[in-house]
Amino acid sequence: MKLVQLQPSFPLRLRELRVGLIWVRWLNTPYHHRVRIKEAGVDCAQLLISAAIAQATPADLLAIRQADQQFEKDIAVIGVDLEKIAADDRANARDRQIKTGNSWKQRILAAVVEKLADG
Repeated sequence: MKLVQLQPSFPLRLRELRVGLIWVRWLNTPYHHRVRIKEAGVDCAQLLISAAIAQATPADLLAIRQADQQFEKDIAVIGVDLEKIAADDRANARDRQIKTGNSWKQRILAAVVEKLADG
């Protein structure tokens, strides 16, 4: 029996190349759990998410958007108030700042992280 080596199709090769280029852009980005900010921090799962999004077709992106909208509806039905959670989070951050004092380090770090998150 003769073994036949199959060559990947041209579109598959292009997709592999695109994923490789995406990952090269993340080189020298330090590890940071559950973060995806180039040159600031990233974890393995976030790299996979970046690659998946980069390979997604318009139909895939539409399906993701629709799933996100459905999630927002479902979360509202069960009574989760995302605005209240965000407000409580800000209040906790203010309380922490009051307890730790007026530290410029924390303010500068917060501004840098916010800037990096915005792109």
